[in-house]
Amino acid sequence: SETKNDTGDKENNNDNSKSNNSSRHNDYEHNEDSGKRKRTNKDNTARNSLIPISTKFSFRGNKKCSAIFQELKNKMTHDVHPYSIAVMLRVFIDLSVSEFIEEKQIKPKDQTRNPGLYDKVEMCSAYLKEKKLLSQTQISAINAFAKDKLKASGTLQQYVHNQHLLPSKDILNREWDNFEPLLKAIWSE
Repeated sequence: SETKNDTGDKENNNDNSKSNNSSRHNDYEHNEDSGKRKRTNKDNTARNSLIPISTKFSFRGNKKCSAIFQELKNKMTHDVHPYSIAVMLRVFIDLSVSEFIEEKQIKPKDQTRNPGLYDKVEMCSAYLKEKKLLSQTQISAINAFAKDKLKASGTLQQYVHNQHLLPSKDILNREWDNFEPLLKAIWSE
């Protein structure tokens, strides 16, 4: 049987769910307070789902972003849906930064043209730095990574527009891991 937890994630209460999710949990994290280790797959780029099971966001009523997040986290796996995951990651990032820009009424530096996805990421990171929700080192890492991945020749754009670029589980998972601080800040404020 399934229930929804406080973040809207479905939880499977059957014992056989452990075998279904075993490939999603390959690493352990040490809990300093209790001295125990708990399972996590946050830093495991070999995980079979894009979004680590422990990741939770608050979507403030944005049903579309919430639904895409749930699909990427709980329904799609790299072994069955590699192309869908690649394209939907780009869509999720675009919708998230666009929603944040609209919600916070962030204006682009160059108002003579419509900002591209990379520009939107820069706009959001500058706002989040100004509000002290992300550090300068986090912003530098996000912007450097975004410049490589979100410009026209970057992999997240090429997954959509280039029939010859094939998605890789390790690369997609690393892309999520590098964008997660930005997305977490966007969906937690």
